[in-house]
Amino acid sequence: MRTMRLSACAVVCGWIGACAAPAADKAVRVPAVAGAFYPESPAALRSAIEGCMRVQPDFGDLRPAALIAPHAGYVYSGKCAAAAYKLLKGMKVARVIVLGPSHHGRFRGAALPDYAAFRTPLGDVPVDTGAVEKLRANSFFSVQAEADRREHSIEVQVPFLQAALPSFTLLPVLVGALDGDDAAKAAEALAPFAGEGTLLVASSDFTHFGARFGYTPFRRDIEAGLRALDYGAIAPILAGAPRAFSDYIAKTGATVCGHGPIGVLLEIMTRVRGPAGAPAVLLSYATSGEATGARGDAALLSQGSVSYASIAFCKPGAVKGGGVVEPLDLLPRDRKIAKESEKKLLALARTVIVRYLAGERHEDPSAYVDWAALPAEARFKAGAFVTLKERGGLRGCIGTIMPEEALWEAVVTNAINAAVRDRRFEPVEKNEVGELSIEISVLTPPREVKGPEEFIVGTHGILIEKGGRRAVFLPQVAPEQGWNREQTLDHLVMKAGLAPGAWREGTRFWVFEAQVFGEDE
Repeated sequence: MRTMRLSACAVVCGWIGACAAPAADKAVRVPAVAGAFYPESPAALRSAIEGCMRVQPDFGDLRPAALIAPHAGYVYSGKCAAAAYKLLKGMKVARVIVLGPSHHGRFRGAALPDYAAFRTPLGDVPVDTGAVEKLRANSFFSVQAEADRREHSIEVQVPFLQAALPSFTLLPVLVGALDGDDAAKAAEALAPFAGEGTLLVASSDFTHFGARFGYTPFRRDIEAGLRALDYGAIAPILAGAPRAFSDYIAKTGATVCGHGPIGVLLEIMTRVRGPAGAPAVLLSYATSGEATGARGDAALLSQGSVSYASIAFCKPGAVKGGGVVEPLDLLPRDRKIAKESEKKLLALARTVIVRYLAGERHEDPSAYVDWAALPAEARFKAGAFVTLKERGGLRGCIGTIMPEEALWEAVVTNAINAAVRDRRFEPVEKNEVGELSIEISVLTPPREVKGPEEFIVGTHGILIEKGGRRAVFLPQVAPEQGWNREQTLDHLVMKAGLAPGAWREGTRFWVFEAQVFGEDE
């Protein structure tokens, strides 16, 4: 994936500029974005997809009837998409209907293919030409060859399908502008083809934020605002409520590029599965900032952001707690890490430090991981800190508060950071490693509280923010120092560069809990 030819801005949101369109071939639709959105080499493409799927947790026996998956470049949204496609392993699917938004053609209704096979570097997939011929009798559908031959929204889904399914026929449907009851019209026409043995896929990214997208609804607390905006769109999807979803898009102006395909999918599901639809669950949620490093308000205003979500519609009874906007790939708050898994994570942290100090400087954190030895919990997302101590004294401590990367990745990254990038200390030397004691803290997602009185010493970690300054203490810090609540908060604001007592007004507070385990236990 390192050899992709287009700039990051072209693939981060699933948009591509005036690139040369491939030559038309009535028999075969040739790739438009191979080498840009995903690797051009078959071996590299398989490796990229396998890598994206390998890092996803096991969600249990979910067998989807429909999926919503992102369509940006694989380096941005591939892992999120893989959360959906990993569910297909072992399934038998005869036909896949992929609904994708049109980025290159303006037309009303939906467009059908004028070719018999869809090619990717992994081979040709036969198009369900019988279904195409029947749908062509409906005036709602047309052929938009010029738009289709340059489009990526369907194309980026097909290699994942090829990797997950042994064989299938493809019905690619490019969705143009929809108005009034157009989504319902499309669903009426497509529903007869969406029964048993058929998988539905709606291709969509979520919020496109920033000046280059013409959408900047807020300028402060952008990460939180984006999550709230996206979850507001995801909630009616999980509820199987097409009208509520379209109303939300209209009310907020949310830049969900595939809102048309999603609307059609929701309408189909109400027809295929009945008025209640199929239970849906959010598998994974991510943003481009997690890949680019654009995190704070200033960076997001400058670089912009695109959000991604993977959603599965499953058979009744397969989804517990359906309709809850909480990604399944987050480590559940009530899931404790087993003792044996603790030992493996500590061993991973130590191995990473030893290898890094020995000269192994891998750009990809997964290069440090023995996947066969990785505990199941480590594939879930969680915030985590790695703390290094030497002869009882602190030698380094760095972590990630928000659950935006898998636990194994947080451990790998923060083990290195704690050893060589904690600015309070000189980098750890190779000959010191034997003297180090390693401790890992796995965090629950922070929740904002009304005031400091809700902070419980010894139970909660605490994050404060005032005047653009932030600081955090892990739950074990206050008990280790013998501080009460006021003393803890005084030391915390001083850590943020503020005066003691500054926390008493104009301050925001978040609390979290942690499972803490170390080599000394």
